[in-house]
Amino acid sequence: MVAFFIVLVLGYLGTALVTARIGADVASVKVEESKHKIYLVTSLLHADFVLPASPRILERFSFLQGSDLPLKHPDLRHLTFGWGSNAFYTTAGSYSDIAVKAVFKAVSGDTSVMRVVAIGEVEVAEDVIELNLGDEQYDKLLTAIDESFARQDNRQPEYLPSASIGEPDAFYIGVGGFNIFNPCNQWVNNVLRNAGVKLGVWTPTTQALRQSLVYFSSTVELEP
Repeated sequence: MVAFFIVLVLGYLGTALVTARIGADVASVKVEESKHKIYLVTSLLHADFVLPASPRILERFSFLQGSDLPLKHPDLRHLTFGWGSNAFYTTAGSYSDIAVKAVFKAVSGDTSVMRVVAIGEVEVAEDVIELNLGDEQYDKLLTAIDESFARQDNRQPEYLPSASIGEPDAFYIGVGGFNIFNPCNQWVNNVLRNAGVKLGVWTPTTQALRQSLVYFSSTVELEP
């Protein structure tokens, strides 16, 4: 049984590295001068978009004003946006918090949530990737992120005030279902391809996502 499980895991990871290099369809986007700097912050299991907390972003995501995020803090510089499993994402602040029940729920299928975090300055490091987008690419990326928040009848995303994993964060009900074949890193993949960024067809792990970005983009380099 243990051997079978190991084979499944190795097969999953191996497939991810192969499909990370099989080009997927991307949105048709006009190639323009790169004017907008964003980041991807990656960990062992997860990746977030990091966007500047500019007036444009704060207006685009104005519903965040109804959360507990410190949007008027003088040190606010960026907002991170991530998508994930409701059961797993809202409880696993660190790997020591991971519960078997939450893992099973995430793997077998779960509803999704969006998490937004208010942060300060960002520097490119081993776990941070800098991306530069043109105007149309940036517009499409913002639209894809915005449409990942499930809307209620009043067109406002549903805020989950009791959900937090210890940082100045805010959780909202997300769009789409989470499972082992459609995890958070694949959501990042889909959002980037919606913005015209070339990527592999399936990148369920952060390793596959990072390698796919490097493979298809001559402008992306990973820190050693």
